Amino acid sequence: KLSKFSNLDEVKNYLNKLNEIEIRDLFKKIKSQLGRDIFGQGFIYKVITKTEVADENNLTDQEKINGIKNNSKIYVKYDKGDKQGNRWYIESPYYIKWDIETVKWLKNNSGKPGKGMPVVRNPKFYFKKGFCWSDVHTTYLKCRENSKSVYDVTSMTLFANNLKVNNEYLICLINSNFISKFTEDFLNNTAHFQINDARKLPVVIPSKIDLVFFKNQFNDAKKIQKEFFSGRKSHISRDNELKLIERNIEKKIIELFNLTNNTFF
Repeated sequence: KLSKFSNLDEVKNYLNKLNEIEIRDLFKKIKSQLGRDIFGQGFIYKVITKTEVADENNLTDQEKINGIKNNSKIYVKYDKGDKQGNRWYIESPYYIKWDIETVKWLKNNSGKPGKGMPVVRNPKFYFKKGFCWSDVHTTYLKCRENSKSVYDVTSMTLFANNLKVNNEYLICLINSNFISKFTEDFLNNTAHFQINDARKLPVVIPSKIDLVFFKNQFNDAKKIQKEFFSGRKSHISRDNELKLIERNIEKKIIELFNLTNNTFF
């Protein structure tokens, strides 16, 4: 039976006395009694430990498709998109239960009507590293690398399947001012950038030397983001260092597309 409280302070005081596992069990009881959406859609109701997280690099093809069997590590990374619109890289804080029973339920109920029913799209691309972007943007597009994970619909993901280009180059391209301006003027002048818009983007095949340049620039930007999110780099330092990298990328793209500096700016 759940305890009753008369005000918010009593709730806070009660929760402060519990450890994470106890809070997790409490929230599970609340959900079972009052329904799965009692906390609101997207509310984090469970905190898992590192010992429960599977290494996506060690999963078999069968486990990626049908779920993990007989293992205490049954949670995998879950990319739900990034409301803050970070470029280059972000570590998703979300995980999804990926045991056989859960995956079977997800597949059997995919697309069914009703509150809270899942939608499983293109599972063959799960656990494959690609890149995605923020659906809603302001002036400039914001693209980043995906980790090997299960993807949510809010994390629209593409993959470089051509040996002449790679994910790093395409991320640099989409993050450029040129592509943002091109998209706004010729493809979609709304605040949304969809998969079909991305398919229409002009892509110049770079030389092998240029491909290495873009990959190195991306890796530098990714490293800066990792240091920032881990607390080892300040917000100001992060922004200043990324601006320098983005300026180098913009210059190279103008050269690659045979543009002049005032073509779009």
